[in-house]
Amino acid sequence: MSDLRARDEDGRLPKVREAGAEASRGVHRGAARRALACSHDDTIVSAPTPPEIVERGALGTVFITEAGCDKFLEHLPIERQARRWLRSRVHISPRTLGRAVCGLADLCEPIARAIHGETRRCELLSADATGLPILDPEHPEHIRTGAVWVCIGDARWVSFMYVPDGGAEHIKTFLGDERGRIVRCDGTSTLNFIERNGGKRPGCWAHARRRFVFAARGGDTLALDALRLIARLFAIDAESAKASEDAAGRKLRRCTHAPALLDEIRAWLDNHRGLIPPKTPLGKALGYLHRQWPRLLLFLEDGRIELTNNHAERELRRLVLGRKNWLFASKDIGGQRAATMLTIFGSCIAQGVRPREYLHELVKRLLAGWPQAKLRELLPDRLVLTAPTVSALPAPTNDQLAASLAG
Repeated sequence: MSDLRARDEDGRLPKVREAGAEASRGVHRGAARRALACSHDDTIVSAPTPPEIVERGALGTVFITEAGCDKFLEHLPIERQARRWLRSRVHISPRTLGRAVCGLADLCEPIARAIHGETRRCELLSADATGLPILDPEHPEHIRTGAVWVCIGDARWVSFMYVPDGGAEHIKTFLGDERGRIVRCDGTSTLNFIERNGGKRPGCWAHARRRFVFAARGGDTLALDALRLIARLFAIDAESAKASEDAAGRKLRRCTHAPALLDEIRAWLDNHRGLIPPKTPLGKALGYLHRQWPRLLLFLEDGRIELTNNHAERELRRLVLGRKNWLFASKDIGGQRAATMLTIFGSCIAQGVRPREYLHELVKRLLAGWPQAKLRELLPDRLVLTAPTVSALPAPTNDQLAASLAG
């Protein structure tokens, strides 16, 4: 096949067109590939096409990656993205764009599994869950409710996990054999198995405080006394954050200042719990504080334990904001794909890595055939050190950290 000649029906070079993205405008790029034929036996040869998220698709890799960021970072539904491009005179079918973003999630799924492994290996976890509407043509009402769990490991790794229901067996499977550990959560009974397996469940003071806020807004001024006491507890951690104390320093500060305040809160609780009807908003707040009291004291044992489970709730907010815009996920596989993308973006932000830059670099390396045995090198904490195109987010100041702990 040493004698090759160009072969095309009309004598021109064939072109493969794809849609790309630059800033906020659409760009059409043409990739020219010459088809050649052997002069002896007419065997056709051509250069291989570059790797793509969607094989022979009309949308380019950069375009699809940006669409995935817009949906799961900016909570912009696929239909709305398609209308936005139409206003710029770029016609893209929502179905085409949606399938392309599904391909992006499938490509990144091994990275999400690697992040799950890092989360499971952490000593301190935070967990929470919320519902997710699932479009299911086989269901009598054509829609049902699944659940999404978020687990945060050592405040560095964020794992979202979609499950068809809210049963405890799914989170048991995620945790594996290491169930006797510290898992910070709210008062849900779903995670009671952690204590049965010898683990600890630090309580959430934000949940306790929230109930008194509800009672106070209803006009019960007695709840304001509880809020003033709890505010003093949060002030202890706020001072620790301002002083940039590590876990040992925070534990020392807590053990110095918090016990007397906790005794005061407990005395106030005991004085009023038997006098307030349990079905009233204040009665429910008092009952929750009483039932969760042993768990609410566990923050004294370890300076790494936060007073609240707000970190997990903030991570779930990404899903909740998206859910309000794109309304539902398509079947169980849609919930799993959403969990994949939220896992990657949540871990990027927790590691202080710019998520858009990270995803572009990640997709480029995965399409280039990155070996599965070296996936750990593609996780955010490693890639930000090795890829010049990925940069870090600005670190929060001590005042910002203190404000987040001010209750």
